[in-house]
Amino acid sequence: MRNSIYGAEKTMNLSDVIICSDFDGTLATSEAKCVSPTRTPLGCICEENILAVKKFTEKGGRFAVASGRSPLAMDFLYDIMPIDDIFAGTNGAAMYSRKQKEFVFRHAMKVSPLEFVEKAQKAYGELPEYHVTDQQAVVHKYYPDHGESAIEFISRFSSLLKIIFVEHDEQKMARLKKVLEENFSEACEVVLSCPFLVEAFDKGAGKSEIIDYFRKENPGKTIVALGDYENDVAMLTKADVALCPENAVPDVKKICRKTFRHAGNGFIADAVEYLEKL
Repeated sequence: MRNSIYGAEKTMNLSDVIICSDFDGTLATSEAKCVSPTRTPLGCICEENILAVKKFTEKGGRFAVASGRSPLAMDFLYDIMPIDDIFAGTNGAAMYSRKQKEFVFRHAMKVSPLEFVEKAQKAYGELPEYHVTDQQAVVHKYYPDHGESAIEFISRFSSLLKIIFVEHDEQKMARLKKVLEENFSEACEVVLSCPFLVEAFDKGAGKSEIIDYFRKENPGKTIVALGDYENDVAMLTKADVALCPENAVPDVKKICRKTFRHAGNGFIADAVEYLEKL
């Protein structure tokens, strides 16, 4: 924060800051919504955001990514910008050290995969396409009508980090989310990560895990969270400072200290500039 010492202003030292940023919709976006894009296998990142991360880390800050995606699928990011060694994937249920090539933290679902799918199917009806993330953060995909039932597919797994349902129908996804909340509220967190993705993971887990991890390992540091959607709320709420892009949903904007430009048009640059002036 900005303080007055003997009449002089003291601004925040970026070396005392750790930024935990969501990926989709916060750091990256679609090519159509991205200015001066750098294309990646999972979206585009605007050049201004890349330069901002480099500037921030050159001044001693740490920039970590917390994504709903598997950490194993995000290795390409290290070739684009200097992100932190610790990557929080599968909505924080798996924290992975790229340097050590091992997990530093995993939070598996306590409910069995078979029980989850059987109960969900009974309450909702035929389930849409769904993806599961196993204990090694490997993603497996189930497609209806591909010669295997949802029960046969899920029976392969004894435990999971996350289950994500996919269907490009917002009304159906809203109904599925409600059904899963009604049936698994005591065992699972159920969130939308975008209008057509419903994610379920263990109760008490989530992207806020990365805030707890960095706070424990780096006492005294200021932890800043950047996010845009419902699955970012726990992380944003727990951070010391929460910031979001213009494209964030209203519920996220309500809990963030400031809203800046769109993710595809320099949001990260705005956030870093703001932190320099605190």
